[in-house]
Amino acid sequence: MLDWIERARLLVWKISLPNLVIGATAAALVCGGGAVLWLAIGQADQLPLFFRSPGTLIIVALNLAGLGLSLLARRQFSRGEPMRLVWSVLALAAACSLTSGVFSQVDGENWRRARLILGGPVQTVLLAWGLALALRVYRQSGIRSRPRIPDWLLMGVVAGFCGWEVSESLLRPPGSVLGFQQAASLVNDPLLSLLLIEAILIRRAALKMGRGLIARCWGAFTAGIFLTFVGDIAVWLSGHSPLPVPLTATTWYLWFLASGAYTLAPACQVEACRLAGGSLPER
Repeated sequence: MLDWIERARLLVWKISLPNLVIGATAAALVCGGGAVLWLAIGQADQLPLFFRSPGTLIIVALNLAGLGLSLLARRQFSRGEPMRLVWSVLALAAACSLTSGVFSQVDGENWRRARLILGGPVQTVLLAWGLALALRVYRQSGIRSRPRIPDWLLMGVVAGFCGWEVSESLLRPPGSVLGFQQAASLVNDPLLSLLLIEAILIRRAALKMGRGLIARCWGAFTAGIFLTFVGDIAVWLSGHSPLPVPLTATTWYLWFLASGAYTLAPACQVEACRLAGGSLPER
């Protein structure tokens, strides 16, 4: 029995973690796409139920994997190393994302608000803190970076939407009440724009050392942050001009992709350390 366990452990250790995460995310998209297509043909009104139940469970599973991989990435660094603190903070952000997903399965207004806070401003602040620490590590190592034209365009789109969102809130008709979700987005989206800038700068710094797994790690964070922002834009647009349910459902796939990207980031970090060390993890 122990021999089989050890063989399984060796087999898992030989599998590329980033490829495993990409494969799991792709499988979730394919399965979800089949379900959405079937519902859209016959029962379009049931589409939201898919994303509130099986769809959310897929995201929770990805977030759970992301938390586990973040903790494993933390273990790759010894106590006192700056990157250990970076991954400790990023693991806390992953824990907030996971908890938010779990809360989404519980009925009640208080649970919904807790989900919006944990999966919104709290998670974003922790991610911003973690990426700021990582950026400081790179700069202390003498590796600096500057955004390029595509980066400036991306940051411009994000900043433009944030400005539009804030101005719309300030100029709303007298007597209108700002909903809790709108208030949470109003706080979270500017934080996401700051987070995106940090991720872009770190990715550019990592690219100076080559297009390896570390650069892919920060590139995955950049993709996850941008996809989260696009998801917020989709939510904002659906609130202003209701779209047909099947068309709205396509935007919900952004959350699968965002969760997959956040899970891919620590997977790349763990894989990089694993290939560099070439040893099995501690039991």
